[in-house]
Amino acid sequence: MKSKKLAILISILLVIAVVVVLTSTIFTLQTVSFNFLNQRNVLKDYETSDYLKDVDVPFGDSIFLVNKEKLSAKLEKENAYLEVVSVETTFPNNIVVHAGEREEVYAIKVSDNNYAITDKSLKILRFCDDAYLDRDGYLRPIVVDIGYEDVDISSMGYELCDFIQIDHVTDILQGVVMSFLQSGYSITSLKGFATDIVLREKGSFVADNNGEYNLSFVKTVELQTKYGIKLSINNAYVDLAQKVALGLKAYEAEHDKHNTTGEIMVYSNETKLVAIYRNNA
Repeated sequence: MKSKKLAILISILLVIAVVVVLTSTIFTLQTVSFNFLNQRNVLKDYETSDYLKDVDVPFGDSIFLVNKEKLSAKLEKENAYLEVVSVETTFPNNIVVHAGEREEVYAIKVSDNNYAITDKSLKILRFCDDAYLDRDGYLRPIVVDIGYEDVDISSMGYELCDFIQIDHVTDILQGVVMSFLQSGYSITSLKGFATDIVLREKGSFVADNNGEYNLSFVKTVELQTKYGIKLSINNAYVDLAQKVALGLKAYEAEHDKHNTTGEIMVYSNETKLVAIYRNNA
């Protein structure tokens, strides 16, 4: 009987302790700080107040009740170049946002002179025109032209900080980045390698066993390189990383021969992946 009363007393005391902790001003959110995990370029002159100015931060609420996922989503929505990696509570009354600066990867053509600049996750970092892309000393993102008949991105109403979600576009563009990263490229070296990407319903050519060409390629990714050779990958949904690796190997072979024109086509025949070169001259 005594043990039961003792357990009840302890429970009551624990509840009181929890209430005291939750309502104590010592444990109310007072400050938010940022810890960046990579080099800042666009955000290099930003102060903490710049990230928070349009975010409804629950200052004064109990540090234990702050919804970290909600705060992270708000920060991402109001700061295009900000990527929140994690949100950490540091007692008694501070939150540290571990973050990185998103890197420009693609300039997706929205209209003749309007582009949506995105990172590798296809988050829209800014909208711009040709003048922005052609600035001196600027390593511009890879220009993307979506050549699918059923996709009109200009009518989709995307806004700053939105993530582009389009069937047969999002997964392929994200896959291209991941495939190059797996092949040892960085984002910067990828932008130094390719100037443009065209997504097509059908590709330009394929040779059968008799050396004859047909136009039956589907969902082809065409990368125009700065060196001049075009790298075309057929059926980008399947074995993309392996096709990119094979295409890069064939590209390097033509580069060593000082070929600056033509096209390398990567596709799968009935038994294996194939990369062939055609000089368009």
